[in-house]
Parts: sequence; C-alpha cells; structure tokens
Amino acid sequence: MTAPALPAPTPAQTGELSRIPGTKTHRNAELGLLAFAMVLVAAYGATVEANQLGTITPKFWVPAALLSLLFLGLHLVVRFMAPYADPVLIPAVALINGLGVGFLRRLDLAKAIANKQPEPGIFAGVGGRQLAWTLGALILAAILLVVVRDHKVVSRYAYTLGLVGIVLVMIPAVLPSSLSEVNGAKLWIKLGGFSIQPGEFAKLALVSFFAYYLVRKREVLSLASKRFLGIDFPRGRDLGPVVTVWLLSLLVLVFEKDLGTALLYFGLFVVTLYVATERASWLIIGLVMFFGGVYVAYLLGASVGGPFANFYDRASIWLDPFAPKYVTNEGYQLVQGLLSLGTGGLFGSGPGAGSPGMVPEVRTDFIFAGMGGRSACSASPLCWWSIC
Repeated sequence: MTAPALPAPTPAQTGELSRIPGTKTHRNAELGLLAFAMVLVAAYGATVEANQLGTITPKFWVPAALLSLLFLGLHLVVRFMAPYADPVLIPAVALINGLGVGFLRRLDLAKAIANKQPEPGIFAGVGGRQLAWTLGALILAAILLVVVRDHKVVSRYAYTLGLVGIVLVMIPAVLPSSLSEVNGAKLWIKLGGFSIQPGEFAKLALVSFFAYYLVRKREVLSLASKRFLGIDFPRGRDLGPVVTVWLLSLLVLVFEKDLGTALLYFGLFVVTLYVATERASWLIIGLVMFFGGVYVAYLLGASVGGPFANFYDRASIWLDPFAPKYVTNEGYQLVQGLLSLGTGGLFGSGPGAGSPGMVPEVRTDFIFAGMGGRSACSASPLCWWSIC
C-alpha cells in the first residue's frame, strides 16, 4: 500500500518567499506610488527654498534624491524578499518622512537667515539629522528583511518580545527625573549628551507580541456572549488581555505622565484586536475602558493629588489653555499651536512661508501646527496684554 497523495505545500505554508503563479504582488504599483511621493517631496523642498531664500538653489533636489535612492533600494529588497507585502506602506512612509525632512530643513533655513549665517549643509541642523536617521533606518530595514527571510520565525520569541516591550516602557518610570524627564513627561533615558526614548523600540516589540497572540487566540476572541444594540460583545473571560494592556497604559499615564503614549499603546492593541476579530464591540470596550480610566485619573488628581496631580494639571491646561494663569506659561505652546492653525486657515500659508518658529517646540510634537499654520504673533494672546 502506498501513502495517499497530499497536496503540495504553498509558499505561505513553508515560509518560502517565492512567487505563487498567477498571484499579483503589486510591486509595480508600489514603485509608481513611491515615484509620485518623491516628486511631491522634491516639489515641497523647492517651494520651501523659494519662499525662504527668494530663489531655488541648484541643490534643492539633493535631500529628495538621497531619500529616493534609499527608498528605491528598500523597494528592490521588498520586491525579492517579501513580494506579497502591502504596496502602500513604503510610499506612505516615504511621503510622510520626506515632508518631515523638508519642513525641518525649512526651520534650519529660517534660523540661518535670522542669525545671518550661511545656508546649512544637507546634513546640518535638525533637518540634516532627521535625514541621516532616515537613511540609517532604511539601511537597517533592508538588512532585517534579508536576515529574517521568514517572518514566522519572530513568533518563536513572541512572549520574550512582549516582556522586553513592557520592560522598555517602564524603564523611564523607575529612573530619577533627572535621567528621564523632559517637559514634564518621563519618557527618556538621558546619559550625558545622549538621549533616547526606549518606548520607540517597545512599540515594535509589543506589536510583534500582539500579532502573535491575536493569531493564536483569534477564534476565541471572536466568540460572542451577548448581543446589545445590534452588537455582539465578547465573553467576560476573554477580556483578560485587554484589561492587562489597559492597566499597563494607565501605569504609563500615571508614572510617565504622558497621555499620548498611553493612548498609543492601548489603541495599538485594541485596533489590532479589531483587525483580527472584525468585531466593533472590541473598539467600543476599548474606548470606554481607556477614557473611563483617564477620567478617574483626572478626578483623583483633583482630589488626592499624588502621582495623578501632574495629569490633572496637564488635562486642565488642555481644557482651557487660554486661561490667564496658563496662557503665558504652561499653556503657551498649545495656545501658539492653535493660533497658528487658526491664522493659517484651511490650506496654511504654503511650504516655507509663515512663521512656525512662533510655536516654541514646533519641531517635535507640534510639527503639524507648523506645516498647516501661519504667523501666530499677530493674534497672540500676549498682544492682548501688551506683552508682544
């Protein structure tokens, strides 16, 4: 007797990266989108120089060309190493990152003009530093794709990555403020002139763990318990992972004093959970849990203070940044960002125009206000008190 014939395994089952006959890879679409994105980045750089310098220098295209070359290299690696990858990801990253590099260079040009200094070099200033980091990241991404030929290998270390992610998130919380705090948020590790956010690496580790866990538990988490208002809600015993990540997010909120990071971690898990199960009930549960926890933390900060006091203060500034006690102090950054977007209108004042420098930390969390705004000084509340 002979063994029954079995169907040949597909590349997806064996982890091989060879193409499946008759299946489109969409790599040409990716290349076309990437070319379009880089044209927009080059046009943005030219407009920035025209508005800042009154002319377009012969080397306006250099940052866009460097980015194009490296992104093209990454595209070629993906074409051969991961032919079925999403064709939108690389062009989207190229466009957003390229515009960011162009905007930061716009800030460098404005600073050089204000200080009567020569035009900064391609790798000078915050724009040049961002460009250098981007190029390095693209090279590392390509190397990773070549080394890790089969993404399923990562699943072997899923729980280790989850633990590493949690440790990286909590390191700044246990460090002294002198080594971890910047502008009220404990998100950094600072040693001498070097600083880094371990949470940026934690995001990758936690996403890998979430993906593995949800693939293994997808069917269980998709089971419905009760139907309410036409929506199937999961069983109570399946809420354990959500509660765990919710508590981790609240710990970040309380001890690291940063609502945005807490929301990012929890939102990352809930959205991944929704993608895996296609149940809107998980989104509803996630939103209710997170904002319910935030509201309780706000109330505790108002009544008992302690570790919740900082969050209460920051939430109060967010609720009314124009209050006289905030507008020239803790709320100044937020007020200037709001006024910048307000005076810029729907389309802003154009690349390289306006006065984004009026927003103190425009190069970090308020880069959108700088790109979409105009001068904030003319409408600044400081002018209302004759301080401007």
